[in-house]
Order: sequence, then C-alpha cells, then structure tokens
Amino acid sequence: MSDQTNAPENNLEDSTSENVEQQPVAEQPAAEQPAAEQPAAEQPVAEQPAAEQPVAEQPAAEQPAAEQPVAEQPAVEQPLSMGTVVHTVAGDGPVIVLTPEQVAAAHAEAEAARQKRAEDKARREAESAARDAAFEELTKIKEADGTITITIAERVKGGLRADYNHLRLFLPASQLGLKRNPPEADLAAAVGQQLEVHITDLSVDELGMKSAVVSRKRLAEADAWKTLKVGDVLEGVVRQVHTFGCFVSMGDLEGLVHISRLSKSRVESAEEVVKKGQRITVTVVSIDPATKKIGLSHKEHAPDLWDGATEKFTIGTIVPGTITRIADYGAHVQVAPGIQGLLRNADLSWTQRSASASQLFTVGQTINVAVIEVDPKGRRMAVSYRLTQPNPWHALVDELPAGTEIEGVVQNLSAQGAVVRIKDSLDAFMPRSRFLSGVRTGKISVNQGDTILVSVVAVEPDRQSIILAHRAEDGTIGGSDDGGGRFDRGERGDRGPRDGRGRGDRREHSVDVPREHSAQSGGVALGDLLSDALRSNLNKG
Repeated sequence: MSDQTNAPENNLEDSTSENVEQQPVAEQPAAEQPAAEQPAAEQPVAEQPAAEQPVAEQPAAEQPAAEQPVAEQPAVEQPLSMGTVVHTVAGDGPVIVLTPEQVAAAHAEAEAARQKRAEDKARREAESAARDAAFEELTKIKEADGTITITIAERVKGGLRADYNHLRLFLPASQLGLKRNPPEADLAAAVGQQLEVHITDLSVDELGMKSAVVSRKRLAEADAWKTLKVGDVLEGVVRQVHTFGCFVSMGDLEGLVHISRLSKSRVESAEEVVKKGQRITVTVVSIDPATKKIGLSHKEHAPDLWDGATEKFTIGTIVPGTITRIADYGAHVQVAPGIQGLLRNADLSWTQRSASASQLFTVGQTINVAVIEVDPKGRRMAVSYRLTQPNPWHALVDELPAGTEIEGVVQNLSAQGAVVRIKDSLDAFMPRSRFLSGVRTGKISVNQGDTILVSVVAVEPDRQSIILAHRAEDGTIGGSDDGGGRFDRGERGDRGPRDGRGRGDRREHSVDVPREHSAQSGGVALGDLLSDALRSNLNKG
C-alpha cells in the first residue's frame, strides 16, 4: 500500500523536476544580457519564477517555449554594442537607437552651431567696436567741418542710405544737391555712386544704436557757383510760378525770373507768360553768392507780343479788355496777353469831367474799350471807354437851352472857376467871372459839395462843354453886372480881372485842377485833348 501510495508522489516530483529542467530560459536570462551596462537589465525575466505557475495544473507539454514573453524581446537576438546611445521617449514609448555614425554627425552639427554662434558674437562685437570708432572719427570730422566719401547703398524713404565702417548714414533727398525736390530719377541714379559729403548730425537712439546724417548740398553748391557767370544762357524748367515771377531750375541751381524780365511787354502775372513744368531759355543777369540768389531774364528769348499789334488793333476798334490795375490817373486794361492799354479818366465818360476809374470799375472786371492809339515801338496803347457809349451831346442842345435854371453840386474849385454837376451825371464848368459878385469879393463863400442855383449859358456839343453862370434866388445872374459881352462869351471876364483883387481871389481858391479845366472862351472841353481825326470821329458819333 505504501509503495503504491508513494509512487505517484515520486512520479509527481520527478515530473516536476523534469518540467523545471525543460524551461532553462526562465531560470537563466541574465547570462546572455549584460544587465549592468544596458538599461534593459531593469526588466529581468528572472523576476517571474516558475513557482508562481501551478506546474501541476499546467503540464509542460501545453506551454511551448516559443510562447514565453522572453522570446518576444529583440534585445535577446540583437545585443546592444558598447557606445550605442539609446534615447527613450517619456513613458513606455518606443526606444530609438542611434548608430555611431548618427551620433558623430549630431556631435559635428552641434559643434558647427556652437562655432557659428561664437563667430556671430565675435562679428557683432567687432562691428560694434568699428561703429564706435567710426562714430568718434565722424565726430572729429564734423567738428573740423571736414568731408568723407561714401558709397550709396540703397534708396530709402525720404532719401538715401549708406554705410561708413558699419555705421549707418542717411542722406536726405533735399540734401543730395541744390534742387529742393529732386526727381526720383536723380535719387535712383545715385545708388552705387561714390559721393563726397559733410556730416550734419550724429545721434544715438534709445537702444544705443549710433547713426549719422550727411549732406552733399554745400559741395554741389560750391561746384555750381564756381562755373556760373553773368551772361550765361541756360536751359531751365519752371518749378514755381507766382505773381511776382517764376523760379527756374537749371540743374543743381535755381534762379528767379522777375515779372519785369519775363516779357518785352508789361504783364500783371507770370502765369500770362509761363506755366509750371515748361522748359524755357534764360540769361543770367545777377549772381549774389552771399545770399545764394541768382537773377535770370527770359524776355530776350520770348516772342515780342507787340508784333502785328498795329494790324490787329486798328484805331477805332472796340475790343474786350480786363482791368488789371487802377490808379489816380485812370486804369490799365489788358486787351491781349502782354498787351495793355491805358484808360485815362478823361476817356471814361462823355459828360463827367471828374469821373475816376476807381468809382466805375474794379480790378478783374471785363469791359469793352475803343482803341484810340497804338505805338508798337514804345509798347503803348491808349483806349477809351466813353467811345463805346452813345454820345449825348447833340441831344443836350435841345434839352438844356441857354437860360435854363437848374440846381447843381460843386465838385471842385480852382482859380479858374468851379466844376458843377447837374442832372446827376453832367459836369459843367462855371468860370470865375460867372460867380455872383458876393462870391468873388469873399462876402459869400462857395465850398465843394454845396448845392447852388445856376443858369445854362451855352451848350457846345463839338467841344463837349456846358458853360454855367451862378444864379441868385432873386434871379441875379453872375457876370451880368460886369459889363456887356462878358455874359455872352465870357472871353476876358472868364479868365478873371488882372487887378490885385483878382489875384487875391485866385489865392483864396487854391484848389488844384487838371489843365483841361482851364478857361478858354467861356469853358474847357474834354475833347480838347483829342486829335483832330479822333475829334471828327466823336462828332460823327
């Protein structure tokens, strides 16, 4: 019994021993892997003993060695060599193994990057030292008002950029030459050129970056002034046009053509002759290096606007014109570009002796005028405004017969008499001899602006003249008590007596009067100043 009972136990122990002996991999994994040198040793297969597997319940025949986890580890079949670097990703990620060649390449790349950083640092330090040295050098040159030679690197906003020993320089566009606003073509052409410049400003910004501003203007100006002389004939471009003249650019220089030197004719504005951007020929007439001013003239090269004026503006022709200037003696009327006519006050009105251009017109007003004189050689023209209006004098003979009593306003007084306006628009002449005796003796005063009673002595259409006599309220007429004949023609009496009292009267009324108001045969006509031919034309009107 005992033998049979123990036999199975012995058989079980023998079978167990055989099973243990048939699984050598589970007992000796470390012999094939140097765990001390490789990280893989941290996961030994020996930590899973066979005792934890119920051998009795799982016969060895049912668990082949190929199914064991140890067989799935590649490290067993491909052992890591010495010097191999293994990088692991955080966690249980894949293992990346670099070959020696890859490791060497990585070390070489890292070394090259380190060397490049070192070289860049050394270069920056060298450039910084060079900038500091250049900054100090330019400071001394600026203090000595010296110059340097630079090479323009590029076109930038506002001007040009250059470098001087790693120090950045800026050349403003306005400082490239003498042109106030150089064209883009000039700025583009300067790139790559070597230029001599002055240092105008040195600065350090908030980041410690140093820079300088330079200028070529003074050097260009000096070169230009050396070659310029009075009498030079140059081509230029009109840059600016003003009422007083125009500025003309001649390369690096700019000069002024005054309006008086723009044309052979008188012009009121430079725009009548030239336009901005126009190319013109000019002559240098003055040079002032101290003030940097150049005077130019264009009229020698401009066409004569008076050529053909005699044929175009015949006597009696009525043409439109523009009032360009008003003076005490009349107005200037432009009838064509560069051609102006003088309109005198005497030619303003048929009936108003004291009419003035300032009372009738304004500058810029357009009116019609009649040509009464043309002188191309003297570049003069005379025009009339009244010749464009109907002549009322022939109708006045019937409207104002001799003896007509009427009120008038004294316009002015003189030693010869007074100009009195009647019917609000007719200026008549009252000779001194036609004043009432009380006025002539000083007992009664007559002042400018007074309204007085007068009588019409005569109306002379051919001379455009009305002669008046002072009239009292009682009907007394001035001049009628001085003897016969004076009232009718007023010859000697109109000029006034020659005794001492007469001279005293002339001193009493010392107001100046134009020569055309002088007494002659009882009065002075506005037409006395006209030529016989023109007076004949007026009479026909």
